Amino acid sequence: MRGAVEYRSDHPIGNLLGWWELAGVDTLVSENQHGWLALNEPAAPAVQTSIPATPSHAREMPSTLADFLAWRETSQDVPEAAWGGARIVPGAAIPTDVMVIADMPDLDDMEAGTLLSNAAGRLFDRMLAAIGLQRSTIHLASLACARPPGGMLDPDSGNRLAQIMRRHIALAAPKHILLLGDKTSRALLAADASGGRGKLQTLNHDNGTVEAVATFHPRFLMRQPAAKAECWKDLQLFAKDIVS
Repeated sequence: MRGAVEYRSDHPIGNLLGWWELAGVDTLVSENQHGWLALNEPAAPAVQTSIPATPSHAREMPSTLADFLAWRETSQDVPEAAWGGARIVPGAAIPTDVMVIADMPDLDDMEAGTLLSNAAGRLFDRMLAAIGLQRSTIHLASLACARPPGGMLDPDSGNRLAQIMRRHIALAAPKHILLLGDKTSRALLAADASGGRGKLQTLNHDNGTVEAVATFHPRFLMRQPAAKAECWKDLQLFAKDIVS
């Protein structure tokens, strides 16, 4: 730079050029490109693009009903493992053509250790009796074996529980299924109780399909007695399917 313009301390341009030379800039033009504004930072580490493999045992489920029910009660690979509380799992299942699936235990059920143990359960027993059934002649289960916080199911938990229930149905091998409540119907039929009501539905499971009827959960009927007339129609449809 000094060769291009001689600088003096009493000249403005000379002062400026002198400042740049002291800073180490001594060439006006260079043939090499320089990233003058680039920060001198270390290169960012390469992003890992590989996805860790899911352990082969993570989604395995037993292939017999007895083993499945035992697994259902203790497995850590189920949503209930994060909720706490005892799980309400059917006992040794007696072979039956009829399976009834609720959505989840109520708070009273969690204390009693039995599904449908309260006033809604007494209404459920009357519903069964009206079509010639009783608890000892059905396989009663719930989509969730414990009650989630606030009684709410997030989508991931709902999807996983539906996957587990489809295996449960395949192993129990019922010929007829009654679904209780909107959450149950949405998870297994992709329709709410009102949209799926009034007709036989086809429910897919791990070993094929089975006919199902969707109706209201007894707890809903306790709050909305006017819906009992529609529920009765559903039960008649279910009874007709059983005897056909």
